[in-house]
Amino acid sequence: MSRKVDVMEPRMLVEMMFYQSIIRQKDVPMYNIEARFAQILDELTIDEIGIVCLAFFKREAKLLDNVCINNIYMKVSSN
Repeated sequence: MSRKVDVMEPRMLVEMMFYQSIIRQKDVPMYNIEARFAQILDELTIDEIGIVCLAFFKREAKLLDNVCINNIYMKVSSN
């Protein structure tokens, strides 16, 4: 699944992360998901960003891209 993340539509990525947060699947590498998340961040709503961030938290995975973290902060603080 992680090999196809780079072509996933934003809605599909959010849904995948929602289900992964429920089942807490930890065998999927997060670097592809984080890179795609950074690419589509401007297209997501605050709720969708929250779902993805919650999935990272529940999987005990860190967001490593400081630009992505800053963009999340800017988007959340602007609303």
